[in-house]
Amino acid sequence: MSGQLGMWPEGQLYPEGGVGRQSFRASIAREMRYLLAISTDAGLPGKLGQSGVAHSLGVCLIEDWNMARGSKAGKSRTNAGAMPVFVDIKLSAEDRVVFLAWCSSDTDQVEYLQRFADTGYRVGVSWSGEHQSYTVSVTCRDEESPNNGLCMTSFAKSLSQGIALAWFKHNVVSECEWRGFVPPQEELFG
Repeated sequence: MSGQLGMWPEGQLYPEGGVGRQSFRASIAREMRYLLAISTDAGLPGKLGQSGVAHSLGVCLIEDWNMARGSKAGKSRTNAGAMPVFVDIKLSAEDRVVFLAWCSSDTDQVEYLQRFADTGYRVGVSWSGEHQSYTVSVTCRDEESPNNGLCMTSFAKSLSQGIALAWFKHNVVSECEWRGFVPPQEELFG
């Protein structure tokens, strides 16, 4: 990302000379366009490796944005540093058909990342060499959300499909409520 980051009086993080949310969104959009363009050739000779793509996504920028938004005076952060509980949200055969049809349309992954960040979710991306896929993890850090402290993961062969899958699982499959997808305790300790 070009330019220096600066703090505005409200304590929110914006690119210097930017105009708030629109400038932040434009920065993320530029980074995403670049990463999505190179992720199709990632790992090929002479191309950026998958780990480079995954780690340069700009997740730190999203985390900084959430931290700046969440650091209000007098507000305690009871879940800060706590280990999240993973939820198991899977697609049914019908969900897969709907997702693939929807995903083939013109989806806006930058908008999905922005909406997750705006509503108190932290998004992480990594590459799994073992499974040859991207892992997109979404963790809720909003203390007032019913999903607070929960983490949902999605796996896909492309970065753009992984982000779209996380958004689809969040909005369509779970209808934004993850508590019903927490595995029973006996399944956690086989």
